[in-house]
Amino acid sequence: MSIEYIGGILYDEKLLESNEEIVIFGTGVCGKKVVEYLAKSGKKGNIVCFCDSNCGLGKSEVMGIPVCEPSETCKNYPNADYLISGKFSGEMYKVLKHKHINKIHILVV
Repeated sequence: MSIEYIGGILYDEKLLESNEEIVIFGTGVCGKKVVEYLAKSGKKGNIVCFCDSNCGLGKSEVMGIPVCEPSETCKNYPNADYLISGKFSGEMYKVLKHKHINKIHILVV
């Protein structure tokens, strides 16, 4: 099974109690909201990078966090908790499932 959690980030106890590395898929509005919440929860230090299919946009960092393309991210952080949210969640999930990522959190923000 590759889905760890589906729901509001406020109630994702597995994520909030863990000290695992965190990857946020997507640098848009929802991804930024996830970073803000994690910062308030003392988990911003666990974020290793943003994963974004549009790395060609010239974004090397967003909110001080590096941005990497999906293949590189999945190769470098196969055991991280991957957080996805927003209107492209379905596509993000398919990419991560195809890359055999096992800890996916689908968040409602």
